[in-house]
Amino acid sequence: MAQLPADLSDFTGRDDEVALLSEVLKSGSEQATTGRVDLDVLEPRDAVRLFTRIVGEERVASEPAAAQDAVALCGFLPLAVRIAASRLVSRPLWTISSLVRRLADERTRLSELRLGTMTVEATFRLGYERLGATQARTFRLLTNLPTTSFSLPVAADVLGLAALDAEEIVESLVDLGMLDSPSPGHYRFHTLLWLYGRTLTGPSDRLVVPLVMT
Repeated sequence: MAQLPADLSDFTGRDDEVALLSEVLKSGSEQATTGRVDLDVLEPRDAVRLFTRIVGEERVASEPAAAQDAVALCGFLPLAVRIAASRLVSRPLWTISSLVRRLADERTRLSELRLGTMTVEATFRLGYERLGATQARTFRLLTNLPTTSFSLPVAADVLGLAALDAEEIVESLVDLGMLDSPSPGHYRFHTLLWLYGRTLTGPSDRLVVPLVMT
């Protein structure tokens, strides 16, 4: 079972804050039970609706395009949207555009998605730490590619494996929710998970990017 944050008192008394806490606890509990990272995303309009419910209709009405950009930069991930919106609630003088500018920097986006002890990164870390050594290195290598999407031949090239062997290890990441497969032989990282993986890459994980990224 996921542990309550030490500063729980900061997250009580408001429906949106209780919902945020519940989202974190649910994510941690499901991972502890199944070992799978839950990266189900919202439809764009539903993400904006969630963002609006927390931030307030007046602020969103004054910057509707920025609100859409904010949830897109959160990858439409419910937990990320809740955290980003709650940061604005705690900072009433910030504009939504100012938050968007901060989220736009890929180097610091994950650090922006933090509220107290609650972070999107913690969800990813829990999933990563449950990987076996080969799975973990595969994850690091594939997130080192310059794009979130790639094909099985590209994965095999990066891993230095035959196609069947590469497919077995890559599909195991799909089973654990660390990677998505929109169609057979094609794979895609959630953008935030891809950014997390790039923070883990060490000197031994550097690769020569394949010339053909299809």
